Amino acid sequence: MDELRVYLRDLTSGEWTAYAPGTWIDQYLNRIAAAIERHADTVGGSLALTGTPERGRITVCDAKGMVVLDFDWQTMTVSAQKHVYP
Repeated sequence: MDELRVYLRDLTSGEWTAYAPGTWIDQYLNRIAAAIERHADTVGGSLALTGTPERGRITVCDAKGMVVLDFDWQTMTVSAQKHVYP
């Protein structure tokens, strides 16, 4: 059986980070908390959170509409990831 990983991508930098499922759930909650804090700092910006712990996206924009934080993530097997993403 192939191992699962959650692949987090920073859409502003293109950086990918892989997490084991047991580690990801804490990271997931921490990423949401950080996005809420970042949104509060925008004073009038927007926050979008879609999806589930298995697959989703968080985007924060400032009051002028500029993206200040943008991540997406998805769960897949290690072998499937090798064929899809760098």
